[in-house]
Amino acid sequence: MKSAIRLQQHATWTALREAVERYRGLHDQIARAAPASLRPHIVAVALREDALHVWLDSGVWATRLHQSQLALLDALEAAGLPRPQRVRTHVRPAERPPRRPVRRATPPPPEMPDQLTQLADSIRHPQLQERLKKLADTLRRQRR
Repeated sequence: MKSAIRLQQHATWTALREAVERYRGLHDQIARAAPASLRPHIVAVALREDALHVWLDSGVWATRLHQSQLALLDALEAAGLPRPQRVRTHVRPAERPPRRPVRRATPPPPEMPDQLTQLADSIRHPQLQERLKKLADTLRRQRR
């Protein structure tokens, strides 16, 4: 029984390894045929039925890929792979960067309420004067 399980595991492992090698070969062929500016943006490739599927890290590069579509298809054919009828692009965005921690506002210095009151007393505009005094009172209450 153990030998049958090992044989099955070996067959599965072998099939998986062969699939990885086929993928690497296809990815390498596509990378060689793609324009140099596009190569770093190709995330993954797959050849399914009659279509070549190419995943890019941004939708911006899909247009560039479509412009070089004939070169890609010719390169695949030259490598002995079946020539797909069409090229389909997909976008797989890069992972989002981690969120930055929220910075808390630095509390105003203790003399700020008095300075705001002095400033309010020196201003002739009544609404601005009122708002500055209200802000000074709010700061005093928060300090308590």
